[in-house]
Amino acid sequence: MENDNAIFEGNCPGSYNVTDGKLCLAHYTDQMNHSAAQQLCQKDGGNLITIDTRERYELAQKLFKSDFVHVQGSRRVQGGPFFDDAGHLLEDSPFFKWRSGQPDNGASVSLVVIFKGTEHNDAPEGNKYSVLCEVRQ
Repeated sequence: MENDNAIFEGNCPGSYNVTDGKLCLAHYTDQMNHSAAQQLCQKDGGNLITIDTRERYELAQKLFKSDFVHVQGSRRVQGGPFFDDAGHLLEDSPFFKWRSGQPDNGASVSLVVIFKGTEHNDAPEGNKYSVLCEVRQ
């Protein structure tokens, strides 16, 4: 399993910033669907961020309080559990918290985070939101 607490010590891509916590992040404000968001991050050599550590949780809460933003998470079947890109069950993370009434178990297959309160919310794949990418070492 990837070291969730590792700090970034390499060079961030041009559009990324190294945060005070040594995370290599980029926030793209362009509105896009979940698949396009994943492709954008992968083009940079990164992935959609996973809120799996206290540091990422607090940074998300601090930086994106009123924004909807795509993060890692999808499910294979309607009403099924959500997994990150590595196949880990998202609800197993101590920093994963569903917003009240979520998931609503509609036809959604992607996952977005509401950073106002830092809670997870499911959304249909086609919904367009901004993107939070991370490059991990």
